[in-house]
Amino acid sequence: MLESELGITRIEGGTVFSTFALGLPEYPRFPIPFQGGVRYRWDGEETDGMLERSSMRDKIIWK
Repeated sequence: MLESELGITRIEGGTVFSTFALGLPEYPRFPIPFQGGVRYRWDGEETDGMLERSSMRDKIIWK
């Protein structure tokens, strides 16, 4: 939600799909990428986009 002198604007979003790659054992210091498709809604309009993140292998808790 954004609030300004023009009023309040609500932005909604959600993940449509997601995936990650474990990486290659020979590159243990290479970050593990996460990618996902997202859908946003703002003032009656809707659009699709992409979300990308990555984390270092030693920062992930594997269960």
